[in-house]
Amino acid sequence: MFLRGLFRPWVLEQFLNIDEVAIVMNNQQAFLNAFLQGHHVIEGVAENITDKLVDNLTLTSGKSDLERLVNELQQYRDLGLSSVSLRLYESPAASIELIADRVLPHLK
Repeated sequence: MFLRGLFRPWVLEQFLNIDEVAIVMNNQQAFLNAFLQGHHVIEGVAENITDKLVDNLTLTSGKSDLERLVNELQQYRDLGLSSVSLRLYESPAASIELIADRVLPHLK
């Protein structure tokens, strides 16, 4: 999220309150540090804020929550979206297999 330039106040204001936007904007170095260190905890930013960032700026799911992700992707498909970019962190081969088996069949 941070590296893709999504941390713009006008974007964040769509789902964060003004104080939360300020926290994100004032802690950009902490986001970079966490990224470089491979950590999910952002020093100086409450977990509820990072959860809102993930929920509103990414399409993210674990195995147990794939139905929600499939529904969201179907909504985007129905609006005309025809492609997405993937960023697979752990076990890319297993993730690709999971997506092929449990996500793609619902998007045809």
